[in-house]
Amino acid sequence: MCVHEFDLLLSEADGPEQDVMPIIMPMYHISGLTVIMLQGLLKGCKLVTFPKLTSALLVNLLHNFHTTVLCIAPPIAQMLLNNSYIKRSHFKKIKTIICGGAPLGKAQLSALCEKVGIDVIISQVYGMTEASPLTHIQTMRIKAGVKPGGVGLLLPSTEAKIILPESGKEVGSNEVGEIVLRGPQIMKGYYKNEMANQEVFMSGRWLKTGDLG
Repeated sequence: MCVHEFDLLLSEADGPEQDVMPIIMPMYHISGLTVIMLQGLLKGCKLVTFPKLTSALLVNLLHNFHTTVLCIAPPIAQMLLNNSYIKRSHFKKIKTIICGGAPLGKAQLSALCEKVGIDVIISQVYGMTEASPLTHIQTMRIKAGVKPGGVGLLLPSTEAKIILPESGKEVGSNEVGEIVLRGPQIMKGYYKNEMANQEVFMSGRWLKTGDLG
């Protein structure tokens, strides 16, 4: 499932050249470990490591390492926007920017699209450690485009619904509730912590995320 997630993220960025990915997200976090490092190795990507991310290093990664895929979070997107030395020409090798951890704001997304240019695919993703980690992917190539705050479409074999936390009943259209998930990438449970498992899983192996949708 993890390999399939990465194939979806890079399906429109495939080409004859080897992809170059800096490991920007920390490897002790599931995003750095699976989305970047493990899946990058499985896809044969060139991975770039470094001790600490700085604004100057971002310029170096884009210009000298010819980065083709960036996996970032909104604060790093803002770092890209705030760096006056980073121009659109620095993104000429970039195929895809994958952003997760939190939604990009409307103004931030618009500014990022303007800075990188129309040839770069911006993918916003949603997931959590308990989901290995991705459940949703949104790209500029999906019909209706990238919506601020949106997380796109469910991954294959993944289910989601929105419920009222108090009753577990599904909400109606355009109503807010808690997102619950089910799929092959969802964890079996917390190790030797049955009490926590009972709190986080609903009947039918639905995982309660604690997030509103």
